[in-house]
Amino acid sequence: MSMTRTDNILVLCVDRDNDIGNKANIKGPIIGRSKNIDTAVKLALADPSESDVNAIFHAVKSYDQLKKDLGSTVNVDIVTVTGGYPVGIISDKIIEKQLDELTKKIKYNKVVFVSDGQADEHIMPIIKHKLGTFNIYTERVIIKQNRYLEGAYYIIYDFISAVASNKDLSKIFFGIPAIMLILYAIFGFAGGRLILGVVGIYLLVRGFHLDPYVMGFISEFSNSAKLRKASFFVYIASITFLIMGVIEGYSSSRGIIAEDMLLAISLFLHASIFLLFFSAILLGIGVLLRDIKAKTNYLKYLSYFVLIFAISWIIYALTSYVINAFTGIGNVLYTLLISGGLTFIVLSLERTEED
Repeated sequence: MSMTRTDNILVLCVDRDNDIGNKANIKGPIIGRSKNIDTAVKLALADPSESDVNAIFHAVKSYDQLKKDLGSTVNVDIVTVTGGYPVGIISDKIIEKQLDELTKKIKYNKVVFVSDGQADEHIMPIIKHKLGTFNIYTERVIIKQNRYLEGAYYIIYDFISAVASNKDLSKIFFGIPAIMLILYAIFGFAGGRLILGVVGIYLLVRGFHLDPYVMGFISEFSNSAKLRKASFFVYIASITFLIMGVIEGYSSSRGIIAEDMLLAISLFLHASIFLLFFSAILLGIGVLLRDIKAKTNYLKYLSYFVLIFAISWIIYALTSYVINAFTGIGNVLYTLLISGGLTFIVLSLERTEED
């Protein structure tokens, strides 16, 4: 670093969590070479494993080296400031106050910042603001065997703090795991399969970008409950039929899954399709009740009901053929023809009405 006679250099050591105060009973700021050495010795006697001891001695070494290299051409000071607990706003406020005391006596235009870890480096913006300089040279001191462990600790700490402060991320990283743990605690091994199902549904929704539809239904369900609309009870019935359909399908296919996956899927759909059909119909009725007073094209609801009927009929016919081939392929083709014709007629009417 280039120097002039007007330079005032500060060798600054930071103990953000105030180990110096807690273990050696010394208050900051600690100004001067001899006081810093005394502080380091007392702290080392109180706790030989304390990393702040290394930081203070490193700061003294940097101070001595600067004095030796620059002589009397510049003014060099050494100061250790201490924070408090909990680490964060409270500790940083204490450090700000101590830096204010320093700047009242002398203005520093260069700072050698000595840190014993990433936690102390979080106050870099405070140092720049309070000392009014961007000429800051960082010297990080970490005991070698703890270097990677400490670095990893603060990376994880920063990540968790960022997630906790973000509502959307906290739902994913805290909310979903919490639900999984609760399910496992209640249902044991069976809960593990349930957890996989929940994760699978979540990945399906996110993977196919179904979030707006899911959130839209949740919002509609919540609003209908708050306003005590008739649609709320229809939604409850729809969800009930959905759950019953899944249970019915699972009960029918449970013993077949390992033997024949296609047959198991067919049994599941065949047993649950009517309940799922009624669930979808009730969902449509709920939306219709919501929009009953609005001027809307009711043919789109008819199209929805016919489409749900067609899909359900096709699934039932196809799964019947897979389960029992004696039903014949003709029944499936007949179902496709009638369902396709009904869907085409209704969609054409809807399109004509819109035009």
